[in-house]
Amino acid sequence: MMKVLFVSSLSASCRTSYNFRLERLAQGLKELGCDTDMLYLGDCRFRRPGLLQLFNLSAILKKSKTADIIHAGGTGCAYVCAVLKKTLGKPVIYDVHGDTVLENWGARRRPLDLRALGMTLQSMMMERAAQRLQDYIVCSKPLADLLRARGVSPGRIAVIRNGADTDLFTPGAVTSGAVTSNAETGKKDRFIFGYAGGGHYYQGLNILLKAAAYIKESGVEIRVAGVAKSGPCPDNVKYYGKLEHQDIPDFIKSCDVLVIPRPCLRALYYSGPTKFAEYLAAGKPVLATDVSEISAFIQKAACGIVTKADPEDLTGGMRKFFSLPQEELVRMGQNARKLALEVFDLRKISQEYLGFLKRFYDGSSV
Repeated sequence: MMKVLFVSSLSASCRTSYNFRLERLAQGLKELGCDTDMLYLGDCRFRRPGLLQLFNLSAILKKSKTADIIHAGGTGCAYVCAVLKKTLGKPVIYDVHGDTVLENWGARRRPLDLRALGMTLQSMMMERAAQRLQDYIVCSKPLADLLRARGVSPGRIAVIRNGADTDLFTPGAVTSGAVTSNAETGKKDRFIFGYAGGGHYYQGLNILLKAAAYIKESGVEIRVAGVAKSGPCPDNVKYYGKLEHQDIPDFIKSCDVLVIPRPCLRALYYSGPTKFAEYLAAGKPVLATDVSEISAFIQKAACGIVTKADPEDLTGGMRKFFSLPQEELVRMGQNARKLALEVFDLRKISQEYLGFLKRFYDGSSV
């Protein structure tokens, strides 16, 4: 039986999309007959800065002793496994989550931001070491293209996207009063846009809030989950705070359209946000800014609207949705669910990853 050790640079208590990706892949492989285990370097003795996680050698060797393959989640873990590769003596898969150098540099809040500079330099050192690894999985095709441009053999790269549990995220009855229409005029009396995610700069929540301020139509509401309210905001915005993962499907069902308002940053071009898969699985139309490959998915599947990454254009997209007939919204939602089942279903993604892993395993069965 193949055993895969998944290594995270965070603590097990961190409920982030990063940890969710690793844990879902581990669970998916387990359901397909593999043995899996998790190692959270954030729970070991040496936690921060990330360069010091290398010194958790005893914990790494103990966990990896019975593993056939090591899944290094992100640049930090790949750096650790690359430096220890000969000692580990196992195949290592580098799960590239994006361009961390660009992400950290883009996080600077002022021209001379010493913290952002330090994180960027650390990422550069980690990435240089991680390049000793030869086998990669990535969450998007643009990221795979980037690695190929850097000289990585196409046969050593697999696109394993962030997926959704299509049994948990399902189309269903609205739970709290989304779209309602006037029986006489047929016009919408209430229309709800939803956002589920964090408040980090690259999530683009500020773009959505600025767009909300431009919306003067009555009955339009913007619901925000995953982040607490901070400071003044438009009257048509309602905050739901942080939700447990099992509560997110009901939040999504309470909305008519889900929004991914990310800013135009080079680092985000390579991203593949988990929320996109979850929105699709719930059978909801998606309003997204044109900053990554998800815009191509939306346009090809006709399951939403794509706008430029600025508040004015996003407002235009919101108004267009508000004016669409209900039949068109239903059709978009059906197309979204179909795309989720065809491309973003976790079971299918796990099967694709298992197929990639089999080339590194010489056992008689998985």
